[in-house]
Amino acid sequence: MTKNEFERWMSSKEAATRMGISPSTFKRLCDANDIPVIRTPGGHRRIDCSQFEVVSRLMQRKGHGAESSIITTEEVFALLLVADHLQLIERFYRAAPTIQRQIELIEDVFVPALWRVGDQWQRNTISVSQEKICTSTAAMVLDGLTARFSTSAKRERTFVGASFVSSHDTLASKIVALGLMSINVRPIFLGCGIAPEYIAECAALSNAEAVWISHTHVLDLEQVVRDHNTLRKLLPAGVRVIIGGGGLSPSARRLIDDCTYYESILVWLERENSLRVS
Repeated sequence: MTKNEFERWMSSKEAATRMGISPSTFKRLCDANDIPVIRTPGGHRRIDCSQFEVVSRLMQRKGHGAESSIITTEEVFALLLVADHLQLIERFYRAAPTIQRQIELIEDVFVPALWRVGDQWQRNTISVSQEKICTSTAAMVLDGLTARFSTSAKRERTFVGASFVSSHDTLASKIVALGLMSINVRPIFLGCGIAPEYIAECAALSNAEAVWISHTHVLDLEQVVRDHNTLRKLLPAGVRVIIGGGGLSPSARRLIDDCTYYESILVWLERENSLRVS
């Protein structure tokens, strides 16, 4: 592919960010043939730049994208920059008074805002300090949303979550924890930089049904594979391992055995809920 041909195509991440939807929502629309894309030899989705504006306007008319949301990705991004977590919590709670609806809003609006923070930090359009303010504010928003919902409900199922490395995977796991609460699962998030030995021990102590591992940022894939192999050997029999996060490419995921990968938290939660019902 020549340089001119390469510039003709837009990545799914860039297209999702510009449309104001999450990458997972964009992929779902592609799989439903709502958005025409091609696949690279590596399996990545690409959209023709010349068709983007037409497709974007069509998606907005169908109810997808930032313009259809009660709170937009742009508004979330602006409030993160000024560290106004209280207004964000209030806006989200008014827009989505149920935990199930909030998960949808988080995936469609909040996550794209976080992607925008990372993208602008990488492009040096926001400073390191601004990125840290946005990240800490986002964490407070997720904690605030979680605290808004009653914890008195009896949750018979338990999932343990962690990340092998120290990174922004904390935000991803907080979103997962909130989502698990929406299907009446008790989440135990251990944090980031947790060795597989401790994760397995905590899973055994809490009689966990499953372990979730976030992979938003992967710098050493070989170490990730080794950690997963160690975790699988130490986990009690029958405990499932669920992985998520945009840090793992399709080829990387194929190197990790005995794990269920999710691209969309909404699709995954529906699947987990159906397992409980069945």
